[in-house]
Amino acid sequence: MPNMFTDYLAENVADMVYGAGRTINGLSGGGLDYLGEKYGIDTRMNDYLSLKDEEGTGNLAQNLGNMTQFGGMGLGMYGLGSTGVNIMRPYYNSWQIGRAYDRLKQNPFQGSGKDVITRMKNHNGEPVILQRGEAIRGENGEIIAAGKPLLREYGTKRNYGLNKAIYKHDVPRNETTQIPRYIKEQPVEISPRGQSVYEVSRPDGRYRIVVSPTENGRTISSMYKIER
Repeated sequence: MPNMFTDYLAENVADMVYGAGRTINGLSGGGLDYLGEKYGIDTRMNDYLSLKDEEGTGNLAQNLGNMTQFGGMGLGMYGLGSTGVNIMRPYYNSWQIGRAYDRLKQNPFQGSGKDVITRMKNHNGEPVILQRGEAIRGENGEIIAAGKPLLREYGTKRNYGLNKAIYKHDVPRNETTQIPRYIKEQPVEISPRGQSVYEVSRPDGRYRIVVSPTENGRTISSMYKIER
């Protein structure tokens, strides 16, 4: 029996570690993945998932991991109560944005531009959404997320959403995932249109996040780096 148990552990320890990691990430509201991104640790175990892909079970492993993650998240929220949920919300929002960023880098055309990626709270506690945003392919194969081509295709060239931050303003992933934290600070400007403008200094420069009032509430309309 001891040998059988040892053999079982040897064959399944990676599965157990992956499941435990996803549960901890859920309990922490995405905090484990947030720390992994911050310190360069592969908390998502991408090498493990690649190995599972080679075995033909990658999707199954990832889906089971998501189930354990959300189960852990539910337990964590139940135990923490409303105060704890408010504390953990930005971490979960960051995780959702990071996941959407990765998917849009692979395929910016999936879904609808109005799809909501995450629902956050700003400095006043008001709800703020981040949408996917539209994207089209240009004549030379480039990805266009703002301007006249979008106006012809969708009737607007403003195009609020994450695609615009990625493909028009080239905002890096680690900055987009900080949006939930940035909009908790006081805005540096309120525009005549009622837009809240947040600004943050980073090692590579300053970034601005613009939150605009829309018919659906307050929406992240743009995030860009200040070049001057």
